[in-house]
Formats: sequence, structure tokens, C-alpha cells
Amino acid sequence: MDTWEIDFYSRPVLDAAGKKTWELLLCSQKTDFEYVAQCSQKDANRAWLVTQLQQALTLAPLAPERVRFFRLVMAGIVEGACKQLELPCRLSLRVFRLRRWLLARERAFYPQQTGYQAPTGIDEPLIVTPQPLPAALLGEKWAFVNLQAGELAQVEAVRFGELFPVDLAPELLVPGLVIFTGRDRAMAGWMQGAEPIALRFETGRLLLEAGAGEVWVMARPRLKESEILDEGQRFEQRKLTCGGFHFLAIQASPESEEPTGFWTLWASP
Repeated sequence: MDTWEIDFYSRPVLDAAGKKTWELLLCSQKTDFEYVAQCSQKDANRAWLVTQLQQALTLAPLAPERVRFFRLVMAGIVEGACKQLELPCRLSLRVFRLRRWLLARERAFYPQQTGYQAPTGIDEPLIVTPQPLPAALLGEKWAFVNLQAGELAQVEAVRFGELFPVDLAPELLVPGLVIFTGRDRAMAGWMQGAEPIALRFETGRLLLEAGAGEVWVMARPRLKESEILDEGQRFEQRKLTCGGFHFLAIQASPESEEPTGFWTLWASP
């Protein structure tokens, strides 16, 4: 089964009546399927969205097992439409393909359209207070590691995890974090439900962004603090070099032959 990522929202393009055009972007995680439909502001409602999702269902090579969307303000319409079609949906920022597609359209497509108006405001970032992970989920050890992009592309799916293809030069080093814990299955299962998005190292803390905007404190290093700070800074620098791509792995021990959980992550601009 497949996962759909959708965004139904207004775009910076005015129609003949001087109103913003509304657009549905829909893409598949497992196939190249993409679906685009536009409507006027007066038609932007649940009924219109239901009709378009029905059309997409007839065209898609795979039926979606779930639908993800990332705009909280559209939750009522999107959840209502999906419920009517019996499509499980969830508010989640783990919509990497959709976000990259939308960024590409914002940079190159919309500015070429008749009626385009450059956005004048900047969205204020959502301030979220990081929460500590439950004690039972803290790893005994963790380490910053690197994989060549070519090696990362060859990682096979495991029971817990979610992979996203990275279009990087094969020899480029992609940074990541490996967590070692004897409670690897419990932690990987929790992580699967949390839907990890990105890791960041700041002010001496290792933070995990997940789900619909939650932030979790993964670790607060105390030993060899200067060394850990240097590693954290190198981790952040390599993320920039890799366009934001990085990864997270969970293993029972350093001697384990394969990870219990593995996620490709992306820190979007």
C-alpha cells in the first residue's frame, strides 16, 4: 500500500476576479504519481476536495493506505474529505516529497503564471517547547556517524522505519545518528508512531523534530562536552552540505548486524 502527501491551499496567483487561486497538490511516496487540480476561492471546500480525491483514486497506480497533510489550518476540510472517502489521514510534517515539490513550484512555476503576486509576509515560526523523551525510551549510547549517499541509497527497509530517496552525489558523506539500546524494539516502535522528521544539535542538546511539530530532547551530553559539541557542529555542517538530508538508526548494540529501525530525515529550508 502507498502513502499520499497532499496540500490543499491558496497560491500566490490571482484569478480573473482578483482572488487567490486554490490548488490541490497530491503525490505518492512509492510511485511517480502526482496529481494537480486548481479551483477558485469560492469553490475551495470539502465537496470540491472530495471530488478531486475520488478522481485521483481512479488514476493512481496504488491505493493509499494513509494520507498525510501538513497545514493545521486545513485540518477540518482535509480530515472531513478523507473521512467521507474512508481514507485514514494524519497531520504530519513528514511530507518530504510534497515539500520539495512545493518549494520547486514556489521558485520556478508560480512566478511564471499570469496574476502572480510575490508573497509579502513571512510565516512566523511555530515556537515549540522541547519535551524530554520518556525515561524508558532513552538510549544507553549514541553516536554521530556518516554514510556515503551511495550506501544510504542501498539501505533496505526494516520493520520499523521509513526511507526517502536522496538525490546526492554517491560519494557525498551524509550525517546521521545511531542510538544503541537494549530496548531497541520499544524505542523503534515509539519512533515509528512519532514520525521523525529531523534532528538538530543546538545549545548542547540533541533534539528530534517529529509528527505535527513536536520536539523531543534526545540527549543532554555531559561527559567530554567540548568533544561532543564539536561533533554536533560537524553534524550540522554536514547537514547543510547534504541539502538537509540526514538519517536516524536504532540498534540493539554496536555488534548488531542490522538496525531495528532506520529513517531518512530532512531539515527543510
